[in-house]
Amino acid sequence: MIQRIQSLYLFAAAIMISMLLFFPVADFWGDISYQFSAMGFHDISPESESPFNAMFSLPLLVFTICLTLLPLLTILLYKNRKKQLLLIRLTLGLMIALLVLVFFYYIPTIENEINLTADYISAFGMFFPLMALIFIVLAQKGVIKDEKMIKSMDRLR
Repeated sequence: MIQRIQSLYLFAAAIMISMLLFFPVADFWGDISYQFSAMGFHDISPESESPFNAMFSLPLLVFTICLTLLPLLTILLYKNRKKQLLLIRLTLGLMIALLVLVFFYYIPTIENEINLTADYISAFGMFFPLMALIFIVLAQKGVIKDEKMIKSMDRLR
């Protein structure tokens, strides 16, 4: 039953997580302006160089791609609700780890290096992981509801 509501929630969560690849999480405005996304740390100004190399954000890129694929894999496990619930909880934990990594490691490191503060309002990419968290929690509730319904039907037999 791929058409269950939790499958739609998981698909929406995968889309929201994949949006991190395209939209910046934070902007840094100053004499030289920068954008930070899962794809890397880029300067907006054409004449400047980025203080970080490409390897700086590679772990974040890999983490984001894995988090995009995990809900899609979870959708395919619709016949095994226990494994599906386990993968949903794993995804939920990894999403929280992603948010902690971005906001407590990457952003402070960048702020210390370039001496600018992050602007989250102009970079609306930070809202996508929060929306993905909501969809993952809704999917978890849907799987738990299905599991309870199956157990109640087994009792009636």
